[in-house]
Formats: sequence, structure tokens, C-alpha cells
Amino acid sequence: MQATKRAADRLERLLQMKTDDHETTERLLQKMINEKSDRVGKKMKDIIEPRIRSIISNYSLPKEMEPLIKDAVKEKLQGNEDLTVDENMFSLLSLNLPSNVENKIKHSLVVDKLQKVPELKNKDNNLLENISRHFKPEIYPEGSYIILQGQPLDLLFFITQGTVLTYAKNEAGTTQDVKQQDGLYGKELITWAENISDTSSNLPISSITVKAQQKVEVFAIKAADLRAVLTMFLVCTIL
Repeated sequence: MQATKRAADRLERLLQMKTDDHETTERLLQKMINEKSDRVGKKMKDIIEPRIRSIISNYSLPKEMEPLIKDAVKEKLQGNEDLTVDENMFSLLSLNLPSNVENKIKHSLVVDKLQKVPELKNKDNNLLENISRHFKPEIYPEGSYIILQGQPLDLLFFITQGTVLTYAKNEAGTTQDVKQQDGLYGKELITWAENISDTSSNLPISSITVKAQQKVEVFAIKAADLRAVLTMFLVCTIL
């Protein structure tokens, strides 16, 4: 009888120890979660949120997109506390934000510009939307060439940060400055991409040179992506 009681007491103590250990572990885990939440909140408030506000302003994004972008970045930060955001679109979109957020950003940055281009202004909005989703930010260091006169043209792009030198040489070898009225470079690709009867991969030749005068950020779509989107749209229209 005594032995049975002692065994029962030992079992009860062991169970209590396990319960205490479990509660201690839970408290430690909750403490770690709270501390991480505090660190993320502080980094968002002190560093990232001001940069997001700067991006919203510098890129003329709709103000109502600010909380959407903040929430998406905060979620990424909770998974990786080391990530950061610089004050440019390349840095922001490098975070691989949710597709709905990324598409809204690209719509605001790209669609309005495409609608002002004579070759595209009468195109269907769904087509322009699909084209915009294939635009990606790229960085070019000071002094680098984005496109070269006389070379195959493989980018349709516009400048989002920095300045470029745009020029062409005539037959006499004289260099002339070239102004882009709508800010879109590589428009020859639009006609090339729409010609779905031409199955060759020969790219149009650039008539100008565009050189980064300082560090430059561009928003660009590859020639192959542009042709793929336009071809799919034209095929669907025919069918």
C-alpha cells in the first residue's frame, strides 16, 4: 500500500514537472515572439516606413497604396529581419511582394505612360495591363550604355531615377542630341512585336544611343516578353 502511494506521488511530481517545463517553454516562446514583433515594429517605424513614404512621393504612386505596401513589406520583414528597403523601386520590388501588390505598383507606374505613347494609346486596357506586369526595374551604373545606336534593340523602357544622355550620329559622323517626347525608349520594338507573321527573331536596330549620365534606374520589358504578350492578345482577338 505504501509502495503504491509512493509510486503515485512520484508520478504526480513527474507530471507536474512536465507541466511546469511545458509552461516555461511556452512563456519563452511567447517572449521571443513579442521581442521579435517589437524589433520588426521599431525597424518599420524608424527606417522602412519613411522610405516607403519617400517612394510613394518620388514615384507619384497613389497615396492609398501606402498601407498596402507597408503591410506587404512588414510581412516580409517578419520572415527575414535583415531585409531592408532603399528609396527606389528596384529595392522594393526585389522583395518579391505579393502579386496583387506588385501588379498595382506596376499599373500605377506603367499603364499611364503606355497610354500616352502614340503606338499604344488606342490599345485595349487589358493588353496594356498585361504588358505592364512584365516590366521590371533595372539599375545601370554611371557611364554604362543602356542601348547603342546600330545594335539590336532588346528593351522597351523608361527612366524612373537618374538622367541619361540620348544621342545619335548622322551620316557625316556628327553627334546630335535626341529628345524623347514621351520618355519611352525602344518604341521600334512595338511594331516588331506586333508583326506576328514574321517568325524570325531578328530584333530591330536602335537608331540612338542611351548612356547613363549617373546611376540610373529604368523600368523595362524584354523584347521577347513584349512579343509574347502582343502575340497572345492578337491571337485571342482573331479567335
